Amino acid sequence: MHVQVNVIKRLALAPALAHGIVISSFSYLVIMKKITIISGLILIVLLSGCSVGSKSEITSFDDCVKAGNPVMESYPRQCAEPGGKTFTEVITKSEPVDGVCENKCGDGQCQEIVCMAVGCPCGEAPDTCPDDCK
Repeated sequence: MHVQVNVIKRLALAPALAHGIVISSFSYLVIMKKITIISGLILIVLLSGCSVGSKSEITSFDDCVKAGNPVMESYPRQCAEPGGKTFTEVITKSEPVDGVCENKCGDGQCQEIVCMAVGCPCGEAPDTCPDDCK
């Protein structure tokens, strides 16, 4: 152990000794403490730089798709982040989708909860069918 400490001291103090500067044990400890703190700060900055700004924040289905994440073939479509969080596509039109649902806007009933089979009513909301959903 004593030999390792002396080797480390010699390596750390080699530049100072080459110039004829004599450093006490106390000064050596102060220098090593400063080197340790500075090295730690540099390491923290480098590690925090890896995660900051490298990934934009995803808050919607469109953001998820633009980030290149997989889109599930469902209705409405869903996009999944690698961490497992999913975003559902917001459907704003109350039109039939490829003949899957039947547009019943204007029948006096707000079709908020619907089935997903062929012939079921399309989903309605206050912004897509204001006459039925008030």
